[in-house]
Amino acid sequence: RDWSSDVCSSDLQIDEVRTWGWWIVVAVSSPAKPGASEGGLTCRQQESQPRAWRILAARLGADGLPSDSFRKIDAGVATRAFEASGAQGLACPYPATPPVALAAGLVTYAVEAAGAASNVVIRSLHDGSLVRTIASPSQVYQVALSDTAVAWSETANGLTAGQAPDWRVMSASGTTGSPRQVPLGIVPGPAHIFPPSLLLDGNAVVASLDQFSGVSGTVVRVVGDTVETVDPGHANRQCEAVGAANGLV
Repeated sequence: RDWSSDVCSSDLQIDEVRTWGWWIVVAVSSPAKPGASEGGLTCRQQESQPRAWRILAARLGADGLPSDSFRKIDAGVATRAFEASGAQGLACPYPATPPVALAAGLVTYAVEAAGAASNVVIRSLHDGSLVRTIASPSQVYQVALSDTAVAWSETANGLTAGQAPDWRVMSASGTTGSPRQVPLGIVPGPAHIFPPSLLLDGNAVVASLDQFSGVSGTVVRVVGDTVETVDPGHANRQCEAVGAANGLV
């Protein structure tokens, strides 16, 4: 099936695709300024342009394909450049479009707020209604969602400022209450330069560390203040958890 009539625009790109149950969510973006990706502009000129993004949702049919048109959950414009630490000069910085996660009939994503702040937003997949907004003082890099909780990594400089990143992982209830920092048992720095990838299993945060830092990978599972090492990591091997459910990783 061709879904171009649902999502198509000039220079459109798919940033993320997520599924949960009978739902598919697609995050797409394109230059906010018409012609910003046309020929004659350098890579850095192109990628520094603000990007207009949309988060689209559709129900899946029995054949696993969308059974109706994609419906807009939210839309906005990303303006803040965000570049992987250590990758300066290798790739162009680009405005970070919203990271997305699904669970329990909900979608969560992070959007830019005033200054360097972000908002973690949770909405219903069924009708797009707002469930919760959680303020973060920093750029939110990745999000995770379960039927009871939301988690995210945030940083003011972890993807732009060399050897002293200040990232942290936060979690909160999906409905009420203040967020809390997740104790991973490590300190961000040269050996842990990049924010971890995240999964949620209920209220348990599963974090994969160091997969981009050039040192051995470590996977931890955190419940409250208890940190369990799932995989301690080994020399010359990078590890990343790809799924977590019912206490298993």
